[in-house]
Amino acid sequence: MFHDIFPSFGDQAVGLDPLQQRLAIKLVDKLRENMKGYYPSISRVLLAVIGPYDRREQITKAMPAGIIREAVYKELQKLKDLHTAKPDKFEDYFPPQIRYDAATDSLTFTYRFGDALTTNLGSLDLDEVSLIDHRYWRWVPMGDAMGWTL
Repeated sequence: MFHDIFPSFGDQAVGLDPLQQRLAIKLVDKLRENMKGYYPSISRVLLAVIGPYDRREQITKAMPAGIIREAVYKELQKLKDLHTAKPDKFEDYFPPQIRYDAATDSLTFTYRFGDALTTNLGSLDLDEVSLIDHRYWRWVPMGDAMGWTL
């Protein structure tokens, strides 16, 4: 369902439609709570569906999948603080195939056949993503007026 709402293949429109924006706001807000040590752990699901940061080069920062990826990884850059604050519960925030290395501040994604991809969170140069900023909206004509459409 995530990839139906935030498709990452093929030609994609720029910006978020209202459904994508609302869902992205909810997911990132819950992830922000996770980074403070609260449950339920939406980080497990987001890491599993988004995957490593550099996994798909065709995703641009302007596409819906790129916008949610940027917002999620900006929050994930707080994992080092979570690791320090909640070392006993830290593994609960990850799916089984993903490991966090606090020494290198990196996530390693191991796939079914043993291939591994690593994302170094500390080296990612990410801007803050405000999902309510109009720069991330998708505006399209609706009849005589301008507005949102699905």
